[in-house]
Amino acid sequence: MLKMLKKRKIKLFLVVLVFCLVLNTLFSRLIEEKRASNLNTVAPEDIVVHFIDIGQGDSIFIKSANTTILIDGGDVNYGDYLNQYLSNMDINYIDLVIATHPHSDHIGGLIEIINNFDVKGIMTTGAIHSTNVFESFMTAIETKGLSIFTSKAHSNVAVGDIDIKVIAPVSEDYTNLNNSSIVLKLEWGDTSFLFTGDIEAAAENSILNSAKDLKADVLKVAHHGSKTSSTVEFLEAVSPTIAVISTGIYNSYGHPDDEVLYRLKSLGAEGYRTDIDCTIIIKS
Repeated sequence: MLKMLKKRKIKLFLVVLVFCLVLNTLFSRLIEEKRASNLNTVAPEDIVVHFIDIGQGDSIFIKSANTTILIDGGDVNYGDYLNQYLSNMDINYIDLVIATHPHSDHIGGLIEIINNFDVKGIMTTGAIHSTNVFESFMTAIETKGLSIFTSKAHSNVAVGDIDIKVIAPVSEDYTNLNNSSIVLKLEWGDTSFLFTGDIEAAAENSILNSAKDLKADVLKVAHHGSKTSSTVEFLEAVSPTIAVISTGIYNSYGHPDDEVLYRLKSLGAEGYRTDIDCTIIIKS
């Protein structure tokens, strides 16, 4: 089964820069942007998913022939870089911007994107956060007069030629904003992706009790590979062929946790990390 997936369903294009092993230099980022710009044209049968290296945060850009979706945008300090990354692919509009939850390492860079791109719609959980970054995020949305769509678990969202399933949040009672993260499943032909935001064990357990099918070929590992997430039961339910961890080089949190890496390896998942491999681009 795994061999068939690799042969027929998933083609992998990796941007692996040796500079990332030592220092995230401006030169290495320019190379990343140049490589990404070569994927600005997508065939009708293809989809390209960019797990963008924006340090200790998340940012995922999804592009089909007719549709663009951006999930999170990293911290405020990465707004300019994210802006340039998308501009280099000749992107001038985004059909849907999704803020998985209101922590600054997920919404900060989105402020720049909202201000500079033709954004068609915004999806959030509806959760609020008493920070200057969150206030600036909401101000940018209001200034552009954009509509906010609140995520609803077990719903399907059609964005152009891309259909995404909203898996979570399944509860509004989480005191931890990480657990309120929007979790999405994207299926493209025979290939499936699961995007998990920063959910932790409590949310994973809720999802296991409510979701029917979590199986996915590609998993965006939750919460930067933190030990508070990626329980054995959840990973077994997803059973990914490829696991992508978005985390910052030499981060102070110890992400990703060694136990999480061991669990993924035990499942046979092929792992990639933005702190080592830089931006990871998957074309299916």
